[in-house]
Amino acid sequence: MAPGTFSNQVKNELARVDFEKNCCRLAEFAAILRTSGILRISTGQQLSFTVSTDNAAVARRVFRLSKHLYAWPVLLLVRQQTRLHKRKRYLVRLMIPKSQDLYLRQLGIFRGRKVEEGIRSSLVRRQCCLRAYLRGVFLGCGSISNPESGYHLEMVLSRSHFAGELVKQLERVKLRARIVQRKQMAVVYLKEADQIADFLSLIGAHAALLQFEDIRLRKGLRNQVNRQVNCDTANVEKAVRTGLRQVEHIQYIADKMGLDWLPPTLK
Repeated sequence: MAPGTFSNQVKNELARVDFEKNCCRLAEFAAILRTSGILRISTGQQLSFTVSTDNAAVARRVFRLSKHLYAWPVLLLVRQQTRLHKRKRYLVRLMIPKSQDLYLRQLGIFRGRKVEEGIRSSLVRRQCCLRAYLRGVFLGCGSISNPESGYHLEMVLSRSHFAGELVKQLERVKLRARIVQRKQMAVVYLKEADQIADFLSLIGAHAALLQFEDIRLRKGLRNQVNRQVNCDTANVEKAVRTGLRQVEHIQYIADKMGLDWLPPTLK
């Protein structure tokens, strides 16, 4: 499995998840904007949000959410990266009319005239909305390692306070996430396979969860067989070493005293 493939599979599946309610659309959209969007204000006071992603399905998801929720004018750009794997980068630019900037408060972007630091409680009050919000965070800034090589899921955030709030929300659903600083970014991560499986189930990545569990089961069986083989090999080697020592001892007695001196039972 190529690097990054499993993450893309998860995101492709999540981008097709149906919504339970309109409030869930709002929660997911808000999370994507907070984690992968850049707010700009032009010289004419025109507000715009640019969401950047290397996954086409995520870009389409943002496009549809914006149209459904607010009908904002949307510009979709595709750029070819020149470094690393030279992947395509998708930019979804949302043009926000001046009369609708109040919706940025509804989305938890602003609190009054200031930028919102944490997570707007109204967006995650219901369990269904919390699941949608966590799904949006993963779509915006999450990644998961290929389970064949290891178990690691992380979400890379630019604000430490937001990372702390995200950990608290994960605690609401019994997930024990940790935070580590990586350069200027705060990384919220899960390392335990059970926790990652629960997270995939929570955000609606059920097909990816089945694949994850299948690989985990096969790895567990393979490790169990390897342990049994190693144990059997060690026992055989121990028996061989013991036998060789006994032969050396018998030969020593035969050379020094002769075996006829031994009692019949020992002989």
